[in-house]
Amino acid sequence: MSDTTTNAPDVEDEESNENLVRDYLLHQLQLNLLHEQWQGKPHAEAGLIDPDKMYELENYQEMLKEIEHLSVKRQTILDKFGGDVKAYMVDHHAQEEQLAKLKTEVQNQREMIAMLNARISEINSKLQSP
Repeated sequence: MSDTTTNAPDVEDEESNENLVRDYLLHQLQLNLLHEQWQGKPHAEAGLIDPDKMYELENYQEMLKEIEHLSVKRQTILDKFGGDVKAYMVDHHAQEEQLAKLKTEVQNQREMIAMLNARISEINSKLQSP
C-alpha cells in the first residue's frame, strides 16, 4: 500500500506539472502570436494611429534628427568662425597699434631730418660767408 500512496501524490504532481507546462506553453504561444500580429501590422491596424500619420511622423522624426545634426554642425562652424574672427580682430588691433607706432616714429624722424637739414644749412651758410 505504501507504493500506491507514494505513487498517487507523484501522479497528481506530475499531472499538475503537465497542466502548468501546457498552460505556460499556451500562454507563451498567445504572447508570441500577439507580438507577431503587433509587429506585422501598422500601428493603424492595431487601432492606435492612422498609417499616413504614422508615416508622416516617421518622416518628421528623420527630419528632426537631420535638423539636429545640422544644428550641431552649424554651431560648430559658428564657434570656429567666432574663434577665427576673435583671433583676426586681436591680430588686426595689434597691427594697427604697430602701424600707429611706426607712423609716430616716421614723423619723429622727419622732424629730426628737417632739424638736421636746417642745422646743415646754417653751417653751410656760415662756411660760405668769409
